[in-house]
Amino acid sequence: MEKLNKNFLDSIDGKNLNFLIGAGASSSSLKTISHNDNGAKNIPSIEDLFNKYENDRIAAALLKFIFFSMSVKNGLITAHSKRDKGVKENLKNYKVFIKNVITLLNSTGFERPKRANIFTTNYDTFFELAFDQIAHMHPLAYFNDGSRGFFTREVSYENYFFNISHSGSMDTYRREIPSINLYKMHGSLSWNKKTIDKDDIIISSNTNPVLDSLTKAKDNESFYEKVYKEINIFYINLKNPGSSNESEEAFKKVTEEELLINFERLLNNLKKTEIKSATDSNTSLKKKVREDLRKFKEIYDALLVVNPTKTKFKETVFEEQYYQLFRAFEEELQKPNSVLIVFGFSFKDKHINDILKRCLTNPTLQVFVVPYSQKDELNVKEIFTGYGNVSFLKEESESKDKDLANENIEYKNGDFDVLNDFLSGKNDFNEHN
Repeated sequence: MEKLNKNFLDSIDGKNLNFLIGAGASSSSLKTISHNDNGAKNIPSIEDLFNKYENDRIAAALLKFIFFSMSVKNGLITAHSKRDKGVKENLKNYKVFIKNVITLLNSTGFERPKRANIFTTNYDTFFELAFDQIAHMHPLAYFNDGSRGFFTREVSYENYFFNISHSGSMDTYRREIPSINLYKMHGSLSWNKKTIDKDDIIISSNTNPVLDSLTKAKDNESFYEKVYKEINIFYINLKNPGSSNESEEAFKKVTEEELLINFERLLNNLKKTEIKSATDSNTSLKKKVREDLRKFKEIYDALLVVNPTKTKFKETVFEEQYYQLFRAFEEELQKPNSVLIVFGFSFKDKHINDILKRCLTNPTLQVFVVPYSQKDELNVKEIFTGYGNVSFLKEESESKDKDLANENIEYKNGDFDVLNDFLSGKNDFNEHN
């Protein structure tokens, strides 16, 4: 990797500014699909399990249920959502990030549009809510999520590529104002399908009927809660044969992480043909779990989101919107003097990695990565070996010993504070980068 010695803000000034934001950006309130970053837990990656079992009907249904529980069900964040500490912290970080981008765009000269592109693989709506709240404080900034309309907001690739200007009430001047485009590359929980004049379109809304059908309570519990309780009881019976403990306490003890660690044992027992009588309670429960997982998957598959599998893009080519967003990502990075800043992204998406490798042949493209950990940095270096236009944004830990050899320098985990410190000018390249 090429060592850069000049100031970071100078190196991105006047460039075609792009961001790639992954699940790590929302990790304060939504669990990511990769748990094993610190090596402390032997938790399988749900992405690896999806790839291993994607052709197994029962396994796919169970994995989609676990993934929904971890990363999807709480992702539709709106103005009326309940906000725990994690959600509040996440929203604050998103808003600081967007304000930093607006400041950068305001300082851009007249030689290029005051426009930044945010490409994200996240389904959640933190960006949309942050845009909505910041718009009140920054009226001379334009946020575009690709939707257009009033009562029916159609999402379309054609709704991007606007340069927005402000002319004043007397139309005596004209100035371009900052605009930020949001590209939801893997879909969104704010997206729904609607049929108008026999044509299916994607619309943006702060409600999601499919999500509601899984999470809204009926008779004191939602369908999601019902299935989770059944899976928990079945799992508890596997650990303690003959147990009939169905208490709320037992239900809470079984986490998604534990289900992932014991996934194969759980799956094998769900698939195992019983010799006992059909009236046996465990046999009856097994049939119930399998049937409800099938129903769950049928509903879940109506969500306009892409699952974390190696073949995920094969699902998206049938949806023109997804295809167009990936094309926009590549086209932006192929433009002269482009910058891509990557944050919260695991680089486990082969399709995106392949696009990046193609674009890195553009000699004027510079990619900056905020690594979550040293292990993450080494992984990125291995993926992009030989490309001199990939660099890292790292912030030294406050507790490091100044006299240590360079290879022992410790860095803070690549959280939102690190990214925002670089964008605001509080942090800069150092001799160890």
